[in-house]
Amino acid sequence: MFVKQTTHLTINVSNIMTFVKYAMEIIELSHLKGPQQKDAVLKLLTTFITNTNTINDDTRQTLLNLIQNGTVANTIELVVEASKGNLNINQEHLTAISKCCGC
Repeated sequence: MFVKQTTHLTINVSNIMTFVKYAMEIIELSHLKGPQQKDAVLKLLTTFITNTNTINDDTRQTLLNLIQNGTVANTIELVVEASKGNLNINQEHLTAISKCCGC
């Protein structure tokens, strides 16, 4: 399913989050929960990046570094927090606008 969704794309630094999205959607359908889901997404992405023949070695290493250094894991956690309504970005923005405009 993951490969089918990403067939038309070549993974690179600028679109890796699209691949993260697809991986999260697929793993969400599994029986896994919480940290196990995140680990499964990271494993799926690592396997895909390692095995794809559509990227050069430098790109492959850069993408794997994004996984290994925690960038992708932190992004997954941010998405999860947002999906739970734990980000107050819009509310703070609206409050600032209303104070500025006197609304």
